[in-house]
Amino acid sequence: MQDTADPPDPAAPAAEYVLRLLGPQEHAAFEQRMERDPTLRDAVRRWTEWLVPLTDAVPPQKPARRVRRRLMARLFSDGHDAGLWHRAAPWRGLTIAALAAAGFLAWEGRRPPPAPALLADLVAAGHGLHLVALRPPRGEDLRLLVLSGSPPASGTLELWLLAEGAPPVALGLLDGPGEHRLALPGDLAAAAGPLALAVSAEPEGGSPTGLPTGPVLASAEFAPI
Repeated sequence: MQDTADPPDPAAPAAEYVLRLLGPQEHAAFEQRMERDPTLRDAVRRWTEWLVPLTDAVPPQKPARRVRRRLMARLFSDGHDAGLWHRAAPWRGLTIAALAAAGFLAWEGRRPPPAPALLADLVAAGHGLHLVALRPPRGEDLRLLVLSGSPPASGTLELWLLAEGAPPVALGLLDGPGEHRLALPGDLAAAAGPLALAVSAEPEGGSPTGLPTGPVLASAEFAPI
């Protein structure tokens, strides 16, 4: 018996909409569809709830008070006439703010930028498969959202993690649309090289060898968002 491909998920563009990846015309067309279709509105809500927590991993940065103290000490501790400084009261606050901002920006410029969240978008159109994986800036958990795609009637779909110079690592079997949280192996979670995901068609119960044995239906490398 031949397997039939799942129909494409009409709510799949919700991910691109929330991530602002749609072009202007596609964006406007999606918003028009969303006004008429509560399913799309629900998909956008779910994607927004799913993505917003990623910003919690990036802590807000505030200039330290010692930066301003050091700046003022360096500028005004050498015996300059204090009267002139006090007579310039209308401009003093603006000057302090500008100098402090300049010092803070120079200090911030020396700090390494925070690590971005990573996204992998896997699509196998001929098999009706579409899934998105998010890797937060910190932590070893992988967040997986299967938008469409179901196991074939005579087998299953298996998800693999690919790292440069290492054999594929099985992450689990895909049993249909839904959200999942997967723990990355410790050595691969800390890997400096690029990581990718792949989905292969395997016999019932998964690969018997611990490595992909069937055709790879989709693969994608993680990219910053």
